[in-house]
Amino acid sequence: MSNSPNVFSPDCLIDADKAKEYWGAVNSDVDGMLGGIPALMPSVSRVDLQGSRTFLARLGFGTKTGRKTVSRVLEGGAGIGRITEGLLLRMAEQVDVIEPVVKFTDELQGKPGVGEIFNVGLEAWFPTEGVVYDLIWIQWCACYLSDELLVQFLERCKTVLNPEGGVMVVKENLSTWGYDKFDEVDNSVTREDGKFRQLFKEARLRLIRTDEQMGFPQNETLRLLPVRMATPVYIFWSAVQVSSLTIVTPPTTTQFQRDAVLLPEAPSASGPHASPRRAKICVTYLVHVPTQQLTTMSRNRDARSVTASLHRLTTQWSPATVRTRGRNGFHTTASLQTDGVFRGLADTRLPMPWIEAFRLQQQGKAAHRPEEMPKERDLTPKKMSDSYHRVVLPLGQDPWLSDTYINSSGHIRLGTLFMDLDALSGIIVYKHTGTGVTTVTAALDRITIAHPLTEICDLEYSGQVTYASGRSSMEITCKVAKARAEGEPSKPEDVLLTCTFTMVALDPDSRKPVNVPKLVYTTPEEEKIFRAGEAKSLSKKETLKASLLQTEPNDPESALIHRIWLRQLAYHDPNNSLRQPRNVVSMAKTQLSTAAIMQPQYRNRHQTMIFGGFHLKQTFELAFCCAASFAHARPTFISADPCTFRNPVPVGSVLYLTATVAYTDPPLLEEDGTEPSHADPKEPMTRVHVRVDSKVRDVEHGVAKSTGQFNYTFSVPKDLKVLPHTYEEYMIYIDARRRVMVGDSQRKQESIASVDKKPTPPEGVNLIG
Repeated sequence: MSNSPNVFSPDCLIDADKAKEYWGAVNSDVDGMLGGIPALMPSVSRVDLQGSRTFLARLGFGTKTGRKTVSRVLEGGAGIGRITEGLLLRMAEQVDVIEPVVKFTDELQGKPGVGEIFNVGLEAWFPTEGVVYDLIWIQWCACYLSDELLVQFLERCKTVLNPEGGVMVVKENLSTWGYDKFDEVDNSVTREDGKFRQLFKEARLRLIRTDEQMGFPQNETLRLLPVRMATPVYIFWSAVQVSSLTIVTPPTTTQFQRDAVLLPEAPSASGPHASPRRAKICVTYLVHVPTQQLTTMSRNRDARSVTASLHRLTTQWSPATVRTRGRNGFHTTASLQTDGVFRGLADTRLPMPWIEAFRLQQQGKAAHRPEEMPKERDLTPKKMSDSYHRVVLPLGQDPWLSDTYINSSGHIRLGTLFMDLDALSGIIVYKHTGTGVTTVTAALDRITIAHPLTEICDLEYSGQVTYASGRSSMEITCKVAKARAEGEPSKPEDVLLTCTFTMVALDPDSRKPVNVPKLVYTTPEEEKIFRAGEAKSLSKKETLKASLLQTEPNDPESALIHRIWLRQLAYHDPNNSLRQPRNVVSMAKTQLSTAAIMQPQYRNRHQTMIFGGFHLKQTFELAFCCAASFAHARPTFISADPCTFRNPVPVGSVLYLTATVAYTDPPLLEEDGTEPSHADPKEPMTRVHVRVDSKVRDVEHGVAKSTGQFNYTFSVPKDLKVLPHTYEEYMIYIDARRRVMVGDSQRKQESIASVDKKPTPPEGVNLIG
């Protein structure tokens, strides 16, 4: 089996509805807002407000002589207005607030100085047209946004900041575990300092000051420790204008040093400072949007040199945005991919750099961060909608992102989509199991092309767990379709492909299978989906029992083998006029092989093994090459039939892949010995089934281990046959024939089915397909 990819990013577990439900049950007072901490530390709110007041004073904001008051302020996550009244209204004429919990904002209604009240989460807030803010204050609420949504929120804030000195302050807790941590109690994520800096950079914000929150009291039960921060000059982009062309260039970045801090575990109440499992740290960030400074260069400058300079910039600084102020120009955007996987699925998927993991491995230690595992796993049954996940891949909007997904013929690279789908299944399975287990991909059950794309457009990935009996294995169903506008109904013809994965949950220490929450259905349609998954699970077990490794071919298959063998002898009999046609190719001649060393850039979340999606992509692309070499024509992908991951692929090992054309349809002979014909002899179309065998050795070429078998079916516009010779090749031929027949049967059932068996989204979410 192949380990599930390390695409699990804690922020993908955030559920805004559950977070709102948590806060809806909290008392509307200071003690409730601060998670019960004031009961242990009565001065904590006063200390927090004084620290914020001091920070703003250093920036020139305040009521004392020499400091300025402001006209309008926006506060995100205002709660009952503790900061609104205790800090912001003392220096601002009006404070607008964002707070999704209505009972909290009821405390602010009608109070002097309180302006617009937005009863929405930060992810759903959009600024009022024409409004400008001198200060935007975000405290202890960025933790409820995923990385992607947080960047989008920050970018919206930029649009309403006063260009003459407007600033945005983000005050948040920091993770000291060495990785971002998800809190199941309030559905929040505590991020590392480096993560915040990365997100600020992605939102094109320049970090100009950071301070630590000092003065929190200490308690024997709960300790809140400060953290020391440095003050970097952050990377930003300035513009140089040449005629109508604007080149955006990176200035020099000041190097900075950040001290490492360790925070001991401490029990506490839940809230913005701490949770029942840990104490958090409070750090203040100031983020500023710099005004672009334009330097007009000579208009008669050689255009060729300008273009060359621009090329060097876009090559060296790929995240830069290069735009035009006139009619002509170039454009690049920040990379949305990580090691070949879409950023929205794989952001921060690795808990530590490879060099750290390598050092730990050399020391004989586990190459992963220690995680808190619940003493008892939560096996509460889950609904299908609990694991539902949806991501939009903006290929139509971003030509540079699409550049990484398009092949030489202008079509979507399916191998790259397969990597994303494996990543998506990893996110979905952790939503069902929680983080207390290790998940591995056991098999790709099937991928089917439903409606091939005819244009490059935004795509929508979606999926969920569709079958889980409560044992260790789960079925995950995913779809790829044309993206649609929010609220627009889905159309079956928009679905590009569907696929199912089988994932298995293991104990992180013993690596033995463990039970997972059972899946429950709540509607007749969900029951139908569940029963179909149950039937497929039983069918796979029966198929395994009938495997050619367990039993010999049945009577019709044995008769077919004998007839093909006789035809093979006839081809070589000098007394027989029958000769092997040019379109009949020996199986051994169709083989194509590769060998590659597995580099750490494609490792999974367990650090020492290769991401299963990368393995899948490599086998698919080799299968495509094999089919193309066999047909001397461009193959069209039809389906991926059951593919099994038998053993993980270690980082640093050598992966050997061998692709073979195992079966063609129409075949060389039917069971009765007749030669089949094409439906349209003038325009023949042959299905080519390619099998890819995968094995791995260490670099010292020790014992080879099988890592899996992968099966792909293509279509080519030619009349071609494959001919087995040895007994092993006959077994490969019969096995492939069985897979094609099973696939045909499944396709017939899918076409007859009156109900579209699609994943059921949570209430209020429209699903693809």
